[in-house]
Amino acid sequence: MALSTIVKVDKITNLSDARYCAGMGVAMLSFPLSKTSATQFTGIRQWVSGPSTGIEVDVTTTDLGKIIQEYQPEFLVIDISMLAIAIQHPDQQWIIRLRTEEWPAHKDILSRSGIPYLDLLPGADMGAVAQVITEASPGFKLFIILSQPEKLDSWLNTPLYGITLEGTDEISPGLKDYEGLSEILERLETE
Repeated sequence: MALSTIVKVDKITNLSDARYCAGMGVAMLSFPLSKTSATQFTGIRQWVSGPSTGIEVDVTTTDLGKIIQEYQPEFLVIDISMLAIAIQHPDQQWIIRLRTEEWPAHKDILSRSGIPYLDLLPGADMGAVAQVITEASPGFKLFIILSQPEKLDSWLNTPLYGITLEGTDEISPGLKDYEGLSEILERLETE
């Protein structure tokens, strides 16, 4: 199955989400560090083929080297506040998450960092979001975190690299409601 844009799904916490997303053609899956042990991450990776897999560093830490060693992710998603630590690990693939209003203060250091991926959480000011997309797209592979599905079509008409969606918790092991993910992924399907 092919999707019309690159899709990354964050907050994957279970095999059901991971397998569903892989089957739908999602390119990247990230697992929150706070809810995923190294053993669980490795186990799920063995059951899923296709998407690259990474860790979202959603806890405060200064020891990213230990996380890299324990989990061996293909990429890490970190907040802009951890950029200085990430720069110390240039061989790792990073996705830097930032809010629209954080771009002006960080664009110069990001441009010099060599980090290719950004994950943008758009604010309410659409003009500011458009300006960030215009400024960041030439130098970065820019994902937009899609928190409002009704804006999907407008985002697809911009020079974004892709979109970021979020997985949800299982109702019980193996029982899952995919309504939010399926609505968007089905709209992105191509033949």
